[in-house]
Amino acid sequence: MLAFQHNIRFPDEPELTDSVDDDTLQSIVVSRSDTDDSTPWCKARSAWAEMSGCKVRYLTDRNFDEYPQGCRWGLEVERLGRFSWRNGSYGITYQPYQEFTAGRLQFWVLHTLLPMILALQQRFQILHVASVEIENQPVAFAAPSFGGKSTLTGYFIRRRHPFLSDDTLGIESSDGRFHAVASYPFHRAVRAPESLGVPVELVARKPQPLKAIYFLRRCEADAEVKIAGVTGIRKFKAFHFSSFINFDFLKRQRFEFLSAMAASVPAYEIEIPWNLDRLGEVHDQIVRHSLTV
Repeated sequence: MLAFQHNIRFPDEPELTDSVDDDTLQSIVVSRSDTDDSTPWCKARSAWAEMSGCKVRYLTDRNFDEYPQGCRWGLEVERLGRFSWRNGSYGITYQPYQEFTAGRLQFWVLHTLLPMILALQQRFQILHVASVEIENQPVAFAAPSFGGKSTLTGYFIRRRHPFLSDDTLGIESSDGRFHAVASYPFHRAVRAPESLGVPVELVARKPQPLKAIYFLRRCEADAEVKIAGVTGIRKFKAFHFSSFINFDFLKRQRFEFLSAMAASVPAYEIEIPWNLDRLGEVHDQIVRHSLTV
């Protein structure tokens, strides 16, 4: 399986193996361990917190305000299992608990662990946005939870626009440009807990410069579809609001990255009528607008 420009392999879970692979990309191997090896290395545990409808906590062999090369971190999901990895390695280990299933494993690895680890390594900045391509150029849709971005993305998928993300998008800075990196090939039309949704066939595989980001604003069902530019501090705040990973010790790097991105990538607010029958109109407006910016 391809995700975030890596091959993701589950050698101990045959049902999660597919034929999509790329020999030119680095592989991340997610392997099973039936013994608890956390006692020798786990020096600190965070408090339990809520994430994706489950209780979770972080583990580390250092402190939670650092992530040096070679350090070991973990994420424990109550009743599902414990995950661990080393900074700089290309492997994730999991120890299953009593309510473990392969489907839940796949969800937590793709939805949470991969964006977390890649952000901690500063390989990508991760934005909490949906994204598709319009004429081979990625655009992103940002909104609060239940703000309509998955519904809009689903319409673009049905209109045969290549898909990049439904929830988390990798952003890579290269030569002063900000390239969109496709996450994992699933679309969640319905936000069921611990569900990736349905597979998407037409996926954008090659990272491309992000053309624009559209911040969705819900409006009345009969309102006019309007698109207006977002600039200045309001634009930066909108980018910062869309950040997916917010560890405090990465605050400076995140601020610098998002400031540069806000100065480079055009951003717009689009008023979306809360009316499914008008999705075609919204789609056409965004397509026409994106081709002119």
